Amino acid sequence: MDKPDEQKLPFKVSIVVTKKRSKPALELRSITTNKEIIKTLVYCAIHEKPVIVLPVFNDKLRSVGSLSEKGVLYLDNKTGEYYFNI
Repeated sequence: MDKPDEQKLPFKVSIVVTKKRSKPALELRSITTNKEIIKTLVYCAIHEKPVIVLPVFNDKLRSVGSLSEKGVLYLDNKTGEYYFNI
């Protein structure tokens, strides 16, 4: 198997906030038809090599609200800062 070119940029992977067995969970989701990305990911999977992933929210404000609802984050009303609740 030919080694693909080095990964130049991180792959963007969407984060979906959900629940699994009544616990907060994050699902990483990405679909690609880009042949170079497919080659790189398959090569890395076969050879157990790491890849650089950039997690992104499709709608940051909605995602933060969902994280708060699911108990992952909480808002400190005094400081206006979010903190992890897990």
